Amino acid sequence: MIMNVCISVDDHYINSALVMINSLFINNRNIKIHLYVLYTKHQLAKQGREDILKVVKMFHMKADFVSVNDECFRDAPLVEYISITTYYRLLLMDLLPVDKVLYLDTDLVVTGSLEELYNIDMKDKAFAGVLVQSKERKKALGIQSGYPYINAGVLMMNLQWLRGHTTREDMLAYITKNKACLRLADQDVINGMFYRNNKVIPSKYNYCPYKNKRYFEIKKDLYRRPVIYHYRGEKKPWQFKYGGYAKIIFWKYVNRDIMEYPDIFKLIHVIIGEFLELWGFLKQKIIMVMRGDFYHV
Repeated sequence: MIMNVCISVDDHYINSALVMINSLFINNRNIKIHLYVLYTKHQLAKQGREDILKVVKMFHMKADFVSVNDECFRDAPLVEYISITTYYRLLLMDLLPVDKVLYLDTDLVVTGSLEELYNIDMKDKAFAGVLVQSKERKKALGIQSGYPYINAGVLMMNLQWLRGHTTREDMLAYITKNKACLRLADQDVINGMFYRNNKVIPSKYNYCPYKNKRYFEIKKDLYRRPVIYHYRGEKKPWQFKYGGYAKIIFWKYVNRDIMEYPDIFKLIHVIIGEFLELWGFLKQKIIMVMRGDFYHV
């Protein structure tokens, strides 16, 4: 089986992209992965492309770099910490010579097999992603009751269906018409245009650890065995301000042979992550004792 996987990357996210690719290949060695990398020459330097190829060759996988003309998204709305590359996935039906592809953001790590996800039934479906509970987004985009709003960071995409039901011009027209309400960029486009043909996948394929603030909640989520940890939001695990167990999971897949992070930098991050995890645990136990909640202690 060949698994088609696609990412969009620029110089700002090249190191995290290398971590993600490394984790993907390590945990899916039994699958032949064809990696498509969307980029523009002014957004991703030659060195970044060479580093990606180094990882691909290390695992004997295959990769193609697909140059994108992003002028069509020049006026598209963006979130402060998200670059224009986020919109590239909307062009995949025209850019890739395949009928389906798994799209992955570059701020995540893969900790298990993606074979089951890749083989889900996509008949009459455009996109498949993890459900997001967002009444505000659904109302703003006019999504009818009973239909899902999904996260775009991990997406199974039915390119064959999209080619038969929409065009690049349709998507660009939707962006222009709804620019004022596209608070989450292409994610809102995917949901606003195709919510009737989107599918929900298990949350283990797009688990966001940042939202879990209490230690015992984190422990419950770990028992669910997430397959993908997605570091959504402004705080990222390669930043010192990001703490907790999820930082350690990210740094586990940092390979100093293919990335610029020195060993001491990795060590400091792991120590900080473990300290903040321990502090969070102790803080919650102290609060429980003070409240008299001895049962949970």
